[in-house]
Amino acid sequence: RRKSRGRSGGSRVDALMLAGKREEAVKIAHRELKTHAASWLRQTRNATYQVREWLRIIQRHSLQPELIAAMTPAEGATVDARVQFAAALDMLGEARPAAEAYAAVLALRPADSDLRKALLNAAAAWDPQRAMDYCREWAPRDVLHLRNLPQLMAGQQSHEGRLALMQVLAAALEKADATA
Repeated sequence: RRKSRGRSGGSRVDALMLAGKREEAVKIAHRELKTHAASWLRQTRNATYQVREWLRIIQRHSLQPELIAAMTPAEGATVDARVQFAAALDMLGEARPAAEAYAAVLALRPADSDLRKALLNAAAAWDPQRAMDYCREWAPRDVLHLRNLPQLMAGQQSHEGRLALMQVLAAALEKADATA
């Protein structure tokens, strides 16, 4: 495996695209997407910034369709491969398919709070009402145990998405109080 000479993956993709080497650029971008997707659910602010910078390059060269095709799990794929696919969709800005993919994987891993948080975030970006619907289906403790709720709300790009998450939290608190 060759080391890049001080270039980040995104700049290597950019350089290859500028040199007309799309296929090679897609291969590198796919490897990077897999790496980013593997840690996406436990992202930090710094990691999110790095992904955004990388994503600008991917979008500039319209590589999203090829990357989605490369990440699509095969029939009978592992749950981890499905999680990576959902995360890849999420990172690439495909909120509705990401939410649907997260929901399918959450059905296989119902106790995974990182998946639940990612589903809620993607659903709020796609359809804030759907995010609220998902939370109504969950036990109040599952909503209240979501880690980093303030970060989740801050990550929403629209006021509608933030409001939906606040309403979800309020509904979960009311439901928890009613059962206590």
